[in-house]
Amino acid sequence: MHCSGTKAQKANAPLKRSKKITLLLAEGQVLVRQGVRSLLEHEPDFQIVGESGGGLQTVELVQRVKPDVLLLDLMLPSLNGLEVTRQVRKKSPQTQIIIGLARLLSSRGSNNSSASSMIAIRCLPRLSCLQCKL
Repeated sequence: MHCSGTKAQKANAPLKRSKKITLLLAEGQVLVRQGVRSLLEHEPDFQIVGESGGGLQTVELVQRVKPDVLLLDLMLPSLNGLEVTRQVRKKSPQTQIIIGLARLLSSRGSNNSSASSMIAIRCLPRLSCLQCKL
């Protein structure tokens, strides 16, 4: 009888995905968006299916491409990230949302950090299977 490894080794082995996780990038700053794209586009588990620089454009794009994950900036022109989140939840409920907290967490007030962390926790139900490369 051939044994290919212990139960512990098998339990700790990375899961093989048959399908890439599709991502939509929504960031108001072009350089930041390009940087995130360059970090993620060569990762074997991810496929970037679109980019947006504004809130209204993001909602329309999510409806059209139905990504698995939306990487969302809160400070988007034309429609802020919170309103984008509300609309995406209604129009594409299967899309998980990760809110970029870099700007909010870098603000000096501790209340902002707590509030933004609560937003992120609320918008990330059961993403433990996503091995985030950010």
